[in-house]
Amino acid sequence: MGAPPDPPDPPDPPDPPTAVFVRSGRMVLGVYQAVTGRGPRVPPDIGVVDSDDPPRARWITPALTTVRQPLPETAGDAPRRARCPGC
Repeated sequence: MGAPPDPPDPPDPPDPPTAVFVRSGRMVLGVYQAVTGRGPRVPPDIGVVDSDDPPRARWITPALTTVRQPLPETAGDAPRRARCPGC
């Protein structure tokens, strides 16, 4: 008895997204593969944005849009925000 068959691909949505925001740099290549395997091109058909700004992003083709977040500053500000959310 072998492995079960792969599940079928989900149907294309009637209004496909124009961008995907990826929270983890480890997911970027999987997103690229999943998107391009269905036909759209990264870019111009769909954009992919990564929030990790990983060092390896410079080697990904096509180029990856990344966002660098100031985590030390944000984390240092968390206690104040917890005490006064609107401040």
